[in-house]
Amino acid sequence: MMRESEALQEEHLAKETARLAARARRDQGRLARLQNANRTTTVDVTALELQIEEKRRLKELELLAAAREGKHVAEMVRLRAAQEAQTIAARQALARTVKDEWALQAAACKDKNKKDINFTDLPVAKCGRGALQKLDGEDEGYSARKKQQVNEGRRRRKYTTITL
Repeated sequence: MMRESEALQEEHLAKETARLAARARRDQGRLARLQNANRTTTVDVTALELQIEEKRRLKELELLAAAREGKHVAEMVRLRAAQEAQTIAARQALARTVKDEWALQAAACKDKNKKDINFTDLPVAKCGRGALQKLDGEDEGYSARKKQQVNEGRRRRKYTTITL
């Protein structure tokens, strides 16, 4: 009678022997295929030509798609440039409008403080008491005096002689 451990060893040895025998059969079959002079298969020329034609057709389709994509990109670039030009033109028009408006406002305010205002045509009923007052300290002859001083200064500079 065999012990249990011996039975397990026998079973393992049987499996290992079967595995090695299968490996030997596979190796012999592979060696036979390698040594066979007729092992090369013939090439199907029509199938190969069909593959070449299919590849060429796919290449042409890719080129057409790339050309279409290039046209699309060029169109998008053209549209974007037109939009940018339109935006720049609108900004420039707005800047011109603002500049013209400022010029008009500046022209309207230019001589605002220099105008001689005639209050004689104002109705007395719309004026307050303060409009009729003449305050102490007002210098009515200031502008005439200032003008005279400037003219005298010019004359002095003209006729100044240098003595040594």
